[in-house]
Amino acid sequence: MAFIKALARLLPYRCYLVVGHSMEPTIRHGKRVLVKTVFTPKKFDVVALYHPHKKVIILKRIISLKNNAFEVLGDNRDDSIDSRSFGLVSRKQIVGKVVACF
Repeated sequence: MAFIKALARLLPYRCYLVVGHSMEPTIRHGKRVLVKTVFTPKKFDVVALYHPHKKVIILKRIISLKNNAFEVLGDNRDDSIDSRSFGLVSRKQIVGKVVACF
């Protein structure tokens, strides 16, 4: 764990603790994710992004791309606040792509 955190500080990666159930069963509450900050967003990528109305990072899956904006949804549709609630998100709101879960 310490090695991954040290690596994340040196490379274009960030590590986040998952709080919540919106991405279950893909990513479970209490897990950590490694996020690559240099990437090109594609449909079906799981991404970390800034919540449009709160100062928190959330995880969602890109469902579609529309005019340089992204529709994102949680995998657990019954327990997710996502584009159905706050609309499309811009590329600037996306922190990076989830590349590992541990």
